[in-house]
Amino acid sequence: MFLAMERLTNVVDLLDQYPLPIGETLSIASELNIVHPYAYRERHKHGGRLPAKTMTTDLVLVLRQTTGKQILAPFSFKYESSLMGDSAKKRSRTLQKLKLEKTFWERQGLALNIVTEKHFSQTESYNLKFLRQCYNHPELLDVTDDFKEIFVMQFERSQKEAPDATLRQILEKLAQDLNISVHHSQTLFQSAVYEYALPADIHTPIELYRPLTMREV
Repeated sequence: MFLAMERLTNVVDLLDQYPLPIGETLSIASELNIVHPYAYRERHKHGGRLPAKTMTTDLVLVLRQTTGKQILAPFSFKYESSLMGDSAKKRSRTLQKLKLEKTFWERQGLALNIVTEKHFSQTESYNLKFLRQCYNHPELLDVTDDFKEIFVMQFERSQKEAPDATLRQILEKLAQDLNISVHHSQTLFQSAVYEYALPADIHTPIELYRPLTMREV
């Protein structure tokens, strides 16, 4: 979910495990007659009593609207088994905590978006992890915008001229044409796709030793 959200073009920031004000969630729990989450491992610090645990929302996006205004968009990730599993007790407790979280955000005027692993294919996740490796080499991404644009144009031209060529072959050709290393060429490719500059289809496997599938723009 983080990888899919991070690459959205209108995302300004991603706030991971966003803490909710404990006073407000305790108040909501009391109103809804729901047991508030507790920090069971910290009871020894409180004379055996269970202290309330600060609830968090998995991911809160700071989004920029077309007007330039910034808004928050909260997302909660749950495995489908926790929502639809066989254990009625666990399912009920998960839904109670979601209701607490959902009610908190509703009172901020926002809707809580619930996401499960079913929203993402294994192929998409595999590709995004591969593409994001480019950020492990910031020194290779430190090139001018003009150079990045030239790289993308050269890549698209080479791919059209040789659609059956493997991704590795195209990257090797660009490395030679632009006088850079193959690793540098691969890093620029990963960045271009991850940042939407190059329209590769992330729903089909992106692998070095097979042709790359492009998507319709």
